[in-house]
Amino acid sequence: MSSPKISPYLSDRWRKVLIQGSGLIFSSGLLVIIVATLSPFNFSFGDPVSRGEIARSLDVNSDFSDLLGNLLLFIPFGLGLTGLLAYRTRSGTRSLLWVILASFCLSTTVETLQLFLPSRFSSATDILMNSLSGGLGCLTFYRGYWAIGKRLRQLYSFKRLAIGFTGYLIFICLVMLMFSFRVDLSNWNPNYTLLLGNERTQNRPWLGSVSEVALADRAFSPTEVKQIFSGANLDTQFTPSMIAHYKFTGNGNYKDRIGNLPDLSWQGQPSSLNSETGANFTGQSWLATEQPVNIIAEKAAKNSQFSLFTSFQTARKWQGNPARIVSFSKDTVQRNFTFGQDGYDLSLRLRTPLTGANGANPAFNVPGVFQDTKPHSVVLTYNQGALSCYVDSVDNHYSAHIIPGIAIFKLLKLLEYRWAIILTNSSFKIHTFAFYCLVFIPLGTIVALITSLMRGNFVFYLGLFILGLCFPVLLVETTFVTVSGQPWNWFTVFSCATLMIISGLVSKLGLFLWFESQVEKQ
Repeated sequence: MSSPKISPYLSDRWRKVLIQGSGLIFSSGLLVIIVATLSPFNFSFGDPVSRGEIARSLDVNSDFSDLLGNLLLFIPFGLGLTGLLAYRTRSGTRSLLWVILASFCLSTTVETLQLFLPSRFSSATDILMNSLSGGLGCLTFYRGYWAIGKRLRQLYSFKRLAIGFTGYLIFICLVMLMFSFRVDLSNWNPNYTLLLGNERTQNRPWLGSVSEVALADRAFSPTEVKQIFSGANLDTQFTPSMIAHYKFTGNGNYKDRIGNLPDLSWQGQPSSLNSETGANFTGQSWLATEQPVNIIAEKAAKNSQFSLFTSFQTARKWQGNPARIVSFSKDTVQRNFTFGQDGYDLSLRLRTPLTGANGANPAFNVPGVFQDTKPHSVVLTYNQGALSCYVDSVDNHYSAHIIPGIAIFKLLKLLEYRWAIILTNSSFKIHTFAFYCLVFIPLGTIVALITSLMRGNFVFYLGLFILGLCFPVLLVETTFVTVSGQPWNWFTVFSCATLMIISGLVSKLGLFLWFESQVEKQ
């Protein structure tokens, strides 16, 4: 296989465009690989990995969808890398070998790093498929090079670029509008019961005690959360919004103080009550309603928001699976929500059309809540994709916005089953940033290409450039505010505009100057 020389159908100007395109495809493909395979980047390098663990980890069978995904994942990387190598070597076979080797090394590095990611699995099959994928990208470049060379002049026109810019922007806005129907609570099942300390299947026991549980049909504001932690009377101060309120004092069954839900009665072998800590759960006993608590599901489906307040104390710092503290569920794989303990973390599973019937794809973990066995109080709120968790005070706050970053990665099948997001200040921002890169880097590049075709009045040229950069940012932020109900964020607007300007300038002024110099030498 011989490498095609620079196409005779292309002038110097179009050669540079093709080279820049190869560099853009290569860097974009590399970014997608890193985010898709290593997110959420919560590496755990503390414990050494034995050879046996490595062997077992690599011996993971991949299903057809995984094989197909791995086969496609490295194609952009291989295609872009081949485009860059085509101007350094005239041997197509040599380029193919270099691309396969680079894909193999990158895939091996990724699979090795996945050994230190609790939510990821390494596989030797993935290394093989990724290497083949890179080679397929190389072959795709050689197959399509001459066709690209012949048609690049025709495609690179103001009209076509404007249509592509407008179409891509409309597509992004439609996808974000679709998100609003993927993060509501319309799929909550009203036939599930409320449980504390276990599941109906009796195989997710939690050891500890709970003194209070309350549910509301809307998301409490930070001011209201502060009042709750200060000892506000939930039965009177928040009466219109309260669905249920249980206080676990005395013996026997426990009544809802609001009067909406059935009694919570002991199941299994009831334990003795400790008046200081509330209802004790020993693993052999738990609390459950005998009838479904359909009013919770009905109100949540109507408003797509709710709040949960509970006070609890774990008996063991580490409990897994996760162990159920409060759960509105049918069994271990069907739930509306679950509030539990996953190791030292607080686990939150919430059912939406996006996260699925188990609410675990993804789940959300608040780190380090169970590093001690002291009593804790937590307020959990959810409002159209915005999840907030307050631990012991309004200042100790963890949050995540499912829209847009987490949602787009889930819809693109880049999140694996039972993938948990650690609620830190940076965890969900990584996905949001990656989403904005997918949106604004292509748009900024197209704006730069459009303005490069313009000739004439400088003021008109500058105005077109500024409008092309500002309008998409404002439109996307407006769409986000509309679908999420969140306030306008000027910092996000500024960040996205900066990202678009950088991508535009990179394309306009020439990020790939080194490659352009190679063309001029030939």
